[in-house]
Amino acid sequence: MLSYLDNKLSLKQLIWLFPVIFLIHDAEEVITFEWWMQANLDELQSLVGSSLLAPLILASASMTTVQFAIAVGVIFVFILSSSYLAARSLTMGGGMQYFLVCLTVMTANVFTHVGQSVLFHGYTPGVVTAVTVLLPYTWYMYRRLRGEQHLQPQSLKGSLPYALLALPVLYLAHAIGRLIG
Repeated sequence: MLSYLDNKLSLKQLIWLFPVIFLIHDAEEVITFEWWMQANLDELQSLVGSSLLAPLILASASMTTVQFAIAVGVIFVFILSSSYLAARSLTMGGGMQYFLVCLTVMTANVFTHVGQSVLFHGYTPGVVTAVTVLLPYTWYMYRRLRGEQHLQPQSLKGSLPYALLALPVLYLAHAIGRLIG
């Protein structure tokens, strides 16, 4: 199966598949977010308490589907621009590091969704596509990037600190979603 994919899909095609994968995954979140938050707000409040992410999580809990979709749209701009720069870097150089940061964040997102489902003992928004769509894509993308010499251990380590910038981006996206929506 992997050799079939290796032969049928170019690295550039796989890079441009990233925004599509993101949209598939986040469509599940957008569709299920509002009703799930309303149904689980009390448990959510007791779980997050006064943690570092509590303000974002609790502010997000009151978002409507439209507000959340706008926030997803803001994040999509980052995903789309990372794919553009990475695809361009295949011929012109540069830009792959930003893509790796976004890919790392989306990989971590898989484990966030799984962890949320474990905490809530059941379904949480996005867990189905995180496991069935996002995880296989990110795993295969790392494999291809490494195999085609676009991923070195130091470049992956170098992307990890920048992945922490996802938190302020997430805060910003949610603030824009609440403001516009």
